[in-house]
Amino acid sequence: MPSNQTPNYALNQWERDDRILMEDFNADNAKIDRYNAILKELAAEKGVLYLNVAEEFKDADGCLPNSASPKDGIHFGSSWYRTWFDYLRTHGA
Repeated sequence: MPSNQTPNYALNQWERDDRILMEDFNADNAKIDRYNAILKELAAEKGVLYLNVAEEFKDADGCLPNSASPKDGIHFGSSWYRTWFDYLRTHGA
């Protein structure tokens, strides 16, 4: 279980000794999906472009694949930064 949650979005935060459960990550992903849906609707209302970068990064289970962050589980590996750049380049205005 996470020790804390972020103040604005209530995403899980762990301390070094916390037991990390996959359900916690799944709950965070579900929250992020809801927030992104709200942002997409707001962008449409305001007439601005919304880029859904998640569609490029999520695997079939809706999660970031382990291969995306091979060293520390947080930062992308170099090939994934290229994927991110290519997505922005091809989907931007």
